[in-house]
Amino acid sequence: MNQERFDDLATGLANDRLSRRQVLKSIATGVLAAMLPVLWGKPAGGKTAYQQAQEPCIRRVKVWINAFIPDHVSGVTEPHPTKPKQTVIRGPLHLKNSCFYTDQRSFSSNINASSRMHSEIEIDLIRQAIVYQKNESSGTTEVNCKSGAVTCKKTAKVRADRGSGKPFFDFQTSKDRVSVRLDAAANDPCVTGSPDVDYEGKITLERVGPSKSNVKVTFDGNVDPFPAFEMYTAADGRTPKTLFQRPSAAGKNAWNLAGDANKPVLQSVTLRANCPPDMPDCCDGQCVNTQTDEDNCGGCGIVCPQGKTCTDGRCECPPGEPNCLSKAGNPES
Repeated sequence: MNQERFDDLATGLANDRLSRRQVLKSIATGVLAAMLPVLWGKPAGGKTAYQQAQEPCIRRVKVWINAFIPDHVSGVTEPHPTKPKQTVIRGPLHLKNSCFYTDQRSFSSNINASSRMHSEIEIDLIRQAIVYQKNESSGTTEVNCKSGAVTCKKTAKVRADRGSGKPFFDFQTSKDRVSVRLDAAANDPCVTGSPDVDYEGKITLERVGPSKSNVKVTFDGNVDPFPAFEMYTAADGRTPKTLFQRPSAAGKNAWNLAGDANKPVLQSVTLRANCPPDMPDCCDGQCVNTQTDEDNCGGCGIVCPQGKTCTDGRCECPPGEPNCLSKAGNPES
């Protein structure tokens, strides 16, 4: 059992979210899970069925958004003067010979893809806490439109659009939901007074489904008409899912943006838990079966009295023992 899981159990016991029986069962399960690969051996393809069953439900969710200049925008991009496979955009009118590299790409879920702005946050749903966040730019390169010579190379600071706080703020939690607001901006560091690229909105993570085993990720906010914007999410390092991809608006470029982000975006995607079929439910971050689990019988946290078993989601005496214990305290009695 790793330190993170041990801390979860200690916290659950301290705030009465978990009973002593549940904590002891989890500790015993962790010890047994560590021993079984030695006793049973590990299959060539990975984990034993028992280990898979003891893996947590979705624990951490990462969400990231990019503002980037695509390698091709009609009427905006053009070939680099000496490197025709790369593209640039023209600078503002008063800088006639200034061109700027695009991000040399189209839409991509690669979290490290080149971007004018990148904001990323990772949230632990079991602890309901932000564990990581960053806001950065891949850097701006200005070149002479005729010779291709580099005339400026700087990296913009992605900052909070309003005030002096951080771009991610107002983190809120409730029983099955967490949310955080994002309000970020950056401008071209090679051009004094250049307009900001902006995005802002609310990111919500909500446990959904009959057993709350899946996570619905929603972004409700606004982006600028230029450049292109994209947003993705992934659970526990798995393959990313797309929240949205928005191309640059026709007739817009980096120099005629004005005001705050004003193009609304409202998109959701559901991340599904990786629990095995015979343990499809999620309780306290672990895959369980609420039809047979004595600590989560019929629902999370419903513990069967000692001597009773969980059958079809109900705490019952074993066959032939109708009076195994008093029914007091049994929510299904």
